[in-house]
Amino acid sequence: MLIVESRGRLVGGAFAFRTSRLSVTLRMIALQPGARGTGLGRRLMEAIELEATRLGAGGIALGGARGGVKGFYAQMGYSGRGSMMSKGLPLPGRLLEARLRKLNAVTRRKDLRSVKK
Repeated sequence: MLIVESRGRLVGGAFAFRTSRLSVTLRMIALQPGARGTGLGRRLMEAIELEATRLGAGGIALGGARGGVKGFYAQMGYSGRGSMMSKGLPLPGRLLEARLRKLNAVTRRKDLRSVKK
């Protein structure tokens, strides 16, 4: 589970989980209307993808992609039929390490942070 904060206020979050050793399912992602179009959703998806890659998942699946949100997922590299979409993930390596460093810089700014239970 990840949450998104902007200026100290909770404005969104996401819930994803590992369904097998090689697969992650994104169950929910949401942003308050005022937070949409600011890049926070993209950064949230990137954080989910990076964590899934770090865990060794080869892909992410999601359902419920309809209307305008389907275009958002398509821009992020997801494809599929109907409301079911998925995306393959890169193998760990130098590219992943560079993206993790970038994400760590973002999370230090506290715009995006993980919640552990």
